[in-house]
Amino acid sequence: MNSETTVYDPFKDIDPNEYLQYLKDIDYHFNDDGKELLGILLEISFYKDELGNPHNYNRFNEFRQARKHKCKLFKVGGGSDAYEIDNPNNTKEFKYGKFKGFGKNSKLKSHSVSYNGTSRYATIEEQERECRKKIMRDGEHIWDFADPTTGEFKMTIKIKNVDIVDLLLSKQLESWRKTTNKDNRINANMSTKMLDDNNVPYEKILY
Repeated sequence: MNSETTVYDPFKDIDPNEYLQYLKDIDYHFNDDGKELLGILLEISFYKDELGNPHNYNRFNEFRQARKHKCKLFKVGGGSDAYEIDNPNNTKEFKYGKFKGFGKNSKLKSHSVSYNGTSRYATIEEQERECRKKIMRDGEHIWDFADPTTGEFKMTIKIKNVDIVDLLLSKQLESWRKTTNKDNRINANMSTKMLDDNNVPYEKILY
């Protein structure tokens, strides 16, 4: 005797348009079904447009940054993050972080981003050449900081490649000297305090 088991599919009868309207409600709350559906819809949409996995490598945040700065993401391929819609030759390097707000005396706290995952080369000369090439590839590095509880952008830092190259390169070469065979990728943390301490010029926009 055969028996059939009916499996409940919580996503089967959900209208995406109704779901989007639901998301606009400021009092929304995601239960587990809602969280899973949101992630699935996002992943389907990104893969359809060849934008890669939105859950990997900060890809979704880069998508938001591109929209904010009137840019378009490149398809996944290890190159620049995005280009200006009105001028495709102007490419951008995006970094994203959490907005930390203000400290004592209403002074803006230091905000940091990470330049992670750069390939390690056999010699420091090769490393310097390749890191410099990658830093200079994009005319502008844009750091955005948002409030994770609302998704709202709170601050943007814009830095020209020629202004950030020396400081960032020094951090990457320091990482090269400290890497081991078990962890041989080149990583560098940067912050607004580092920019200020080293007199690196940049544009700051508060929203």
